[in-house]
Amino acid sequence: MNDWQVQNMAKIIQKYNARLYHEALSILQDAQLAEDAVQEACFNALTFPDKIFAAECPKTCRYFVVIVRRVAFNMYNKRKKEALPVDPLENVTFLHTEDTTQSADEHLRLEEIIKQIPKDQQDLVFLLLSGYTQKEIAELTGIPYETVRKRIQRARKQVEKQLDIQEDRG
Repeated sequence: MNDWQVQNMAKIIQKYNARLYHEALSILQDAQLAEDAVQEACFNALTFPDKIFAAECPKTCRYFVVIVRRVAFNMYNKRKKEALPVDPLENVTFLHTEDTTQSADEHLRLEEIIKQIPKDQQDLVFLLLSGYTQKEIAELTGIPYETVRKRIQRARKQVEKQLDIQEDRG
């Protein structure tokens, strides 16, 4: 990592730490585990330092939130397998993505459709729309490549189906 990346990472952690902690806490319902999830997510983000934008960029926040959510989900599933009591996931929302090639109405329509697909697919779609390859998404999230590929394929089919339905109505 170069000096700019180190300084930028420090700014990112300082700026988004509370939000990342809140995301992890909403999934894990445990303060210590939420802190651990944020730390692990920041470490995982360093796997692709060239994908980390300036701290002020909205993509940066979304990037880190997706990573924190994936780490928290993994921790949640691990605890679930160990039969430790954890509350189920609640109030986890899909974040806005910015796409300047679409009008605001199209963007909102697409976002509403994406909100209807399963949460695990939403995260992968967001990363794909952010410019990551399926292989990079697999490495970043710790999900096997074939699973990532299939989830994205299913998400695409669902989105296309909903778009077709809306076009038929319109």
